[in-house]
Amino acid sequence: MRRVKIGYMCQHADYEKDFVYNLIKLLYKDRIQCVGPRSCDLLIVGPFTQKQCGIKLKFRMAYKLAMAGRKHPPRVLYQTGENTRWNSIPCDYSISFDLGVPSSNHFRFPIWMSMFDWTHEGVASNGEQRLGPPVRIEQLMRPLGDQAGRIAKAILISSHQREPRATLLNAVKQVMEVECFGSAFPSNACRNFIKVDICRDKQFALCPENSMSPGYYTEKIPDAYSTGCIPITWCDDNVRHDFNPNAMINMARFAATGYVEGLREALLPESLVRIREQPLLLEQPSLEGLKAFLARVVSDL
Repeated sequence: MRRVKIGYMCQHADYEKDFVYNLIKLLYKDRIQCVGPRSCDLLIVGPFTQKQCGIKLKFRMAYKLAMAGRKHPPRVLYQTGENTRWNSIPCDYSISFDLGVPSSNHFRFPIWMSMFDWTHEGVASNGEQRLGPPVRIEQLMRPLGDQAGRIAKAILISSHQREPRATLLNAVKQVMEVECFGSAFPSNACRNFIKVDICRDKQFALCPENSMSPGYYTEKIPDAYSTGCIPITWCDDNVRHDFNPNAMINMARFAATGYVEGLREALLPESLVRIREQPLLLEQPSLEGLKAFLARVVSDL
């Protein structure tokens, strides 16, 4: 069976470590050859600009330059972990967050699933990721319990304070103390930390999404829950497709009536008891659907 050449462009700077990219290489091992865009059979493209000759180019121009001189264009797989739509660019296949896409050539694989420990499905873990070890699925399938020994404080890890994050932070601060970490808070001397370590004595984690779209839920909610914290998030109601909405506090529900008042009600003792009795995941996730989709993409080549 001939080797399949894959390349990528317009992806994030660390794309060599991307879960989907490495899963393709793992599944097909010796059949896969990683090459540049000019000679690939499958081109995996993303939503970012491409730097060429010191100039940042949007996809259409970057693609046009990369394909110059090719007689036959490659198949294109659009893969995004950002809040961009599955058909943002012309493509043969796509992988995105989007729910309800009416295309068999699209597969929904939210980025939070790529942060899990998948060794039980034969996919080796990369070890420490971002700010700690990969999330274990079994942690998310059992309730938090009484959170014994934890204090009624929240933690926020953030690289920015763009809205609505700043407003949400100010609202939470009116109800409880919030410890802030990350580059958005340069006055905080603790720059090198492991997420699970700084969360282990807190009851809550403020983890709002950057923006809203049906299906756009990142690693923030499961990361918070895996450290033993109740997630205080901000996202749309379709989050129930991925996570148990009763296991978190969604500040978006309080937008019309007031964030502070809504949060105070959500923190009543009887409300917290109900939250702590709920697992975050109601069904065990699997990579089988993604593996089958990638198998079809590669076989179509």
